[in-house]
Order: sequence, then structure tokens, then C-alpha cells
Amino acid sequence: MAGWQLALVVFSITFLLTCAEPKHTIKEIQQLAKSAHDNPSLLNVDTSDNDIQKISSMALHLFSFQKGILYHVVQYLNFKAQVFEGILYTMDVFIGKTNCPASGNEKETADCHVIQTFGQSEFYMCHFVIWTPPESTQGKVLSNSCNKLHL
Repeated sequence: MAGWQLALVVFSITFLLTCAEPKHTIKEIQQLAKSAHDNPSLLNVDTSDNDIQKISSMALHLFSFQKGILYHVVQYLNFKAQVFEGILYTMDVFIGKTNCPASGNEKETADCHVIQTFGQSEFYMCHFVIWTPPESTQGKVLSNSCNKLHL
């Protein structure tokens, strides 16, 4: 499958998944958590929210350190939160290998870009489950499952 065809498929799926329901910030989800102890609900997440970005980057850094190379999110396919004794996030993402090693220094990652050269690029479809305790944005990755895409 050509790169533009894959991009079109990913965009189409994302468009269909994101148009139907409103998205929530982490602060809105925490407010809902206070009033929904007996009725856990599944909510769409606003992936542009800074706290949500921290949660997703934590999961992605774990994967990157396992591989020894930094990966970036190419596209969020699905990102939901379930309010229940804290917040349980489920995230499905399309990620790509960058030109940078996995280090702990965020300043060094500013110039990292996803490699798109044939034979050097590497993409994965990943599913992460992250849990955060009540009133916190510090989470713990409960599971991660990534499948390499052969494009």
C-alpha cells in the first residue's frame, strides 16, 4: 500500500471516529469522576489537551525506551477515558520511528521527525491502557500492545 493510500485510510477512520461524540479534557473528566462513582462512563478524550498529551507521551516513551529509538504519534485513532476509581485511559495510535535515540531529554527531541524513507521507516499500530489515580495526571501504563505495520 502506498504511503498516500495509508494516510487516506488513517484519515478516513479518524474522521469517522472523531465526528460523532464530544471530546473532554482531563479536568472535565475528573469533574465527572466526582459525580459518577456508581456509573462509570466511557468518554472521548480531547487529544490536544496538555494533560492528555502528558498521559499519551508517557505511554509512548515506555515503548520508545524498549526499542531504544524515539517514536512519535502519527495519528490518534481512538482515545477514551473511563471514570472508575481514578481514570482508565485506552488509546489506539499509529506511531512512527524517528531519527532520534530514546533519551530522557525533551530538549533533544524537538528536532526529531518521523522517518518516511522507504526501507528506513517503521510504523506500528499500538493499543495502550493507562490508569491515573483520582485527582492526578500521573499515570501508570497497565498494558501496551503494538503490531508492526508492513507497508
